[in-house]
Amino acid sequence: MLALDAEEHLDQAPQIVAILGTRTATEDMAPFYRGREKVILALRRRWPAEYASQLEYTTGKGLNSGGERRPHWNMPLKGIPAVDVDQAREIVRRVWCQHVDAEPEAQYVEALLNTGAFMEYVASHFQKVDQAPPEGFRGQRFNCSRHYFTGRTRAEARVAARESLQLDRELWKATQAGFEGQEAEAVADEAIALAKTIEWRIYSPKRLYAPMSQDMTPGPGMAPPAVVAAALAWWEANDAPA
Repeated sequence: MLALDAEEHLDQAPQIVAILGTRTATEDMAPFYRGREKVILALRRRWPAEYASQLEYTTGKGLNSGGERRPHWNMPLKGIPAVDVDQAREIVRRVWCQHVDAEPEAQYVEALLNTGAFMEYVASHFQKVDQAPPEGFRGQRFNCSRHYFTGRTRAEARVAARESLQLDRELWKATQAGFEGQEAEAVADEAIALAKTIEWRIYSPKRLYAPMSQDMTPGPGMAPPAVVAAALAWWEANDAPA
């Protein structure tokens, strides 16, 4: 979503990134949501700032980590010119550390030299298992301001990203099958068009018969589980519609 938005709207792509962290090892995100809100409000007093935020955790393997994993956030910032990075850094560090247990010097705020490359890096880094939140974490890993995605809502940006990834997959399949250039693109487009015509449904065998009595015997007109299982197996073996 982030990479596609940056590629399609280079003139409105983020020029500054903030990476914000804390000394606190916790899974409670509430204090940090408030800290981020205050930072964005402070930035918006000077610029029309929009943000995207991706949560990661440290690995807990660093020499000074004490074995504890701490959260940090990658935040591309739109609406702030790269030439104003020093002023933006001062605001971000000051406001963030007023509301979060953190050191100003540890907060990274710099201009982006290559927006597209950074977005690709963040997207791939976001998938690393050792950077994921601790098991059982229930907070949000990704969030953004309402108008971050140019010309799209977040839901629309998600659909566009899925379609872009699907096109990449189909192009790869086409080239693996020996097609090249425009021919490969045509094959990929045809595969995507076909996929859109397929309707998927989920069928549950539990709906094919009524609940049994307490002695596990089917009542009148009810099919035993073994019969249902055999019927489903036949359908699959004969590619029959359920």
